[in-house]
Amino acid sequence: MADIRLEGAEWTSQGLIPSEMISTSLQNIILRWQVSANASSVDTLRVPLYLNSDRTRILLSAELPGQQRDLLYLQGVALIAL
Repeated sequence: MADIRLEGAEWTSQGLIPSEMISTSLQNIILRWQVSANASSVDTLRVPLYLNSDRTRILLSAELPGQQRDLLYLQGVALIAL
């Protein structure tokens, strides 16, 4: 996927981390479907991908690695298609 913006967090080699920045543009990313019998790990969080910045139409939710999960949820972390 191309032209995706990450709001409320920053992407690092360790995954998502809280950020002071409102949003950052991501380079080309690859999302893949994976069936999992396990519940979400404490090291991941479910991040929605919205059709646009209105956040009214969700395309999917992705499990992404992240640190300080509670803070990331409070910051409203989301992926936005441009």
